[in-house]
Amino acid sequence: MQDGSMNISKLEEAVGPYRPSNHLLTGNDMARVACGDCAGCSKCCHEMTDTIKVSPYDLFLLRQGLGLSFEQLLERYLDLTVDHGVILPHLAMEGEDEHCVFLGENGRCTIHPYRTGLCRTFPLGRNYDNETHALTYFVLEGACYKKDQTKVKVKKWLDTPRLAEYEAYLVDWHYYVKDLQERSMELLSSGKQEEAKALAMALLQQFYYAEYDLEGDFYEQYYRIRRQAAR
Repeated sequence: MQDGSMNISKLEEAVGPYRPSNHLLTGNDMARVACGDCAGCSKCCHEMTDTIKVSPYDLFLLRQGLGLSFEQLLERYLDLTVDHGVILPHLAMEGEDEHCVFLGENGRCTIHPYRTGLCRTFPLGRNYDNETHALTYFVLEGACYKKDQTKVKVKKWLDTPRLAEYEAYLVDWHYYVKDLQERSMELLSSGKQEEAKALAMALLQQFYYAEYDLEGDFYEQYYRIRRQAAR
């Protein structure tokens, strides 16, 4: 399953025609995606609608960086959307040009040190192998408007500490959400709207409204919540 931004069709509409490359990459591979530090292009920060989903790890970093609660982030920086029966937060867009709420006037990201995982990955997409549950990456051909891109090691481009742990978490979260989406759609197709709504709200309450210790280890807290949610 290829996942450029949780919703490749919407990314196509927002960024322009492109195609996922057939060559799968690991963190140790090289990819031609480096864009000279963007230099304020910011094309990929416009008209992304609800595609830049915020995972629990993304929320953890945003809360650390901005010193805000999830409720406070929802007031200004995040919106909620229903994705296949499950409610998920995403970065908000604003203005007539529908730019990311975190985009500065100079066309640069104002939260670059704690930007979301999808922002770190672009213009790479994520590929989840349904048999092995391995996570690899692929280049979204034509998604970046910058010319003469240079090669960079994938793990350097991702700029994420403890990458192996992060990738294991991404796989776990991806399939957990996928399972909830399938269950929710089954409930909806059976006319059980209230049960589907309760399932969607439980995800928000358990993983987003949770009281994380922002000084503690995210992964320990995430897997503790996962175990509790599985009961």
